[in-house]
Amino acid sequence: SEITPNTGVEIKELMAKMNTAVIAQERAVSVVANAIRRCRVGLNPEGRPITNLFFVGPTGVGKTELAKVVTSFFFGSSKKMIRFDMSEFAERHSIAKLIGSPPGYQGYDEPGRLTDAIRNNPFSLLLFDEIEKAHSWVQNLFLQILEDGRLSDGKGRSVDFCNTIIVLTSNIGADNVDWFYSKKGKKDWYKNHLWQYPDKTKTDHLLDLVYPDLQRKFKPEILNRIDEIVVFDSIDLNAVWFIVYSMIDKLDARVYKKLSIGILITIAACKKIAENNFDRAYGARPIRRAITKIIEDPMTILVLRGRLRRNHYLIFNSLKNGPVEFRFVRDGDCPERDEFNKVKMWTLGRESCPEKARVLRRLYAPKEEQEETEDEQEEI
Repeated sequence: SEITPNTGVEIKELMAKMNTAVIAQERAVSVVANAIRRCRVGLNPEGRPITNLFFVGPTGVGKTELAKVVTSFFFGSSKKMIRFDMSEFAERHSIAKLIGSPPGYQGYDEPGRLTDAIRNNPFSLLLFDEIEKAHSWVQNLFLQILEDGRLSDGKGRSVDFCNTIIVLTSNIGADNVDWFYSKKGKKDWYKNHLWQYPDKTKTDHLLDLVYPDLQRKFKPEILNRIDEIVVFDSIDLNAVWFIVYSMIDKLDARVYKKLSIGILITIAACKKIAENNFDRAYGARPIRRAITKIIEDPMTILVLRGRLRRNHYLIFNSLKNGPVEFRFVRDGDCPERDEFNKVKMWTLGRESCPEKARVLRRLYAPKEEQEETEDEQEEI
């Protein structure tokens, strides 16, 4: 697209949105932003997809969410993201599912899922989730897409991928990322790497740890066609507190729009939900199930019984490190509402998510305090 005077502002706004959607992944966001800047300036090669990205790292840390934000930025809606679960293509014959069967074979009349999707939606982001689970023959299909921006379907017709963004995701190297952020890993990094390679950033060191695992699984031809390998960080409990709040904030907006019922939660309750449900092996995924059980299920029962109605607030708190409890009040009977204001989350975000804290302050702070954040925003 053309460079306009607003292009730089758009990139800054995109970074703010990415940091808002994906918690404690400022490094990954920065790498993705660099790739997008090159595309907007026009440095991406012609005859190839807009950009080829490879998201690697632990599960449940925001890889798919980041892809959705990039999709919205480039194509106007996250619905333009087309996702393929590559565990469905673990067999050699599953190539036919993607491009269609050749003449004379069963299912010849059925279109390929990949080629048909791009023929109908040429401007889209393609997310190939857990690419390492695909058969090697299926992986070979990507050589033509990543380099030439096209692919032939089962009937020999060429499909153009030049207006797409390709995102591969993988959990390969997740153990090394977890080790890097462990006490032993941090000590080793400071002792053996930081002083030996002072010019290398933490991003470089993480990539050095993960890249040998990628080389063992993927052909060099595939890795060499990737524009950016983005290594996602492990998330810790501090970040999970914020993830809990962000999920409940979205739930609150959705419920208030449909039912005019507000949801308020204290930092103590956020911490309790995070501590009881965070599993490093699964990232933030168990948190969503916990919110359904702790918040959505009780609220549903109260609504169906008629006890929770329009202009009511459902307040969740945890007192003296006890379980998460709730009560509901009318709008006029909630004098402590300001206590639960989103601005209170600054203290939660400053340490683990400084970028997030700036975004929240800019969105929700009083006008006199917003002026103080202008200089901070310039650093993004």
